[in-house]
Amino acid sequence: MSDQIQQMQRLQLAGVLAGGIAHDLNNELTIILGNIELALDHVPAGYDVCDSLENAKSAASRCADMSRRLLTVSRDRRTDMTKMDVAAAVTEARQLLEYIKPQNTRVIAETETGLFIQGNANQIQQTLVNLGTNAFSAMPKGGDLEIRACRDRDGLVNISVRDTGCGMTPSQQKRIFEPFYTTHGETGGSGLGLATVRSIVDNHDGLVGLESRVGQGTIFMMNFPAWQPLAETPTGTEREAADEDR
Repeated sequence: MSDQIQQMQRLQLAGVLAGGIAHDLNNELTIILGNIELALDHVPAGYDVCDSLENAKSAASRCADMSRRLLTVSRDRRTDMTKMDVAAAVTEARQLLEYIKPQNTRVIAETETGLFIQGNANQIQQTLVNLGTNAFSAMPKGGDLEIRACRDRDGLVNISVRDTGCGMTPSQQKRIFEPFYTTHGETGGSGLGLATVRSIVDNHDGLVGLESRVGQGTIFMMNFPAWQPLAETPTGTEREAADEDR
């Protein structure tokens, strides 16, 4: 228990530090990208320097995307939460994944109708795209990516993402949600994809877990409270009528 508390404190401190760095970095990148755009507007098309500016713009954009992920991990974002149609979010995410999937890979999505949560559709789509992108990396020779959404017996809304890839070892599973941890080695991703997933699920009052076996694939499971309409406050006349009935 003491080790777990210390690990949680280290992660919280890392999140605070990363958030501050990402905020300052994002401000500087905004200036860099703005100046690159101005330069591109003033350089005639066809000059060799245009290619260099476009490369610089792409690199700065990737850095800006990473800083936004850091901010998502480090901040408690509960804004813009509304009644959200889970099926619509899954459909949008599937369409995005269809564009980036490797060859010999299928993206399958099945959802029950009438599934709603209190949430942010863009953030839920981001979790699905992050999980799907990781799944593609785990299936270099192709395979199946399945996204399913349903309601369980406890009334929770379950969203699962399953792949038929290489799977993970128990030691990898223990660290998979840590910021900056990646199973892809030094040439892999930033290690923020699954940390972002956990942060978003936490901000939606949900839970995320996984099951994985080496050589048999991985399944990530996210559980969210179902949307509940707020009870309407009775008017003065309605309260008087209720008192008379009693």
